[in-house]
Amino acid sequence: MTQTLEGLLDDFRTHTILGAWVDERLVGSVRGRCEDGVCHVGRLVVHPDFRRRGIGAALMAAIEAVHPAAACHELFTGERSERNLRLYDRLGYRCVGLQVVSPRLTLVLLRKKRA
Repeated sequence: MTQTLEGLLDDFRTHTILGAWVDERLVGSVRGRCEDGVCHVGRLVVHPDFRRRGIGAALMAAIEAVHPAAACHELFTGERSERNLRLYDRLGYRCVGLQVVSPRLTLVLLRKKRA
């Protein structure tokens, strides 16, 4: 996953971006933006050395909490991203659609309704 500096700066203007820090080291981040009552969550990342410690789940809880007025939260991931799909399932996200991008890439659209 790559992003230009211009794209990143644009995201800072349009999204809420949260980071997870261990000491002075950034080890994870997530971003989200609300539109028409839907919080679109994206780019959840955790450094490989810090995975399986609850950081991803904590970042997801934090981005959901930042947007309490959202009726639901949506995100997408690759259908072969088994770890991601397990995490999102544990957090209450459910598949609401698939998008075939290419013969080698299908995205899974996931949604979690506000309780």
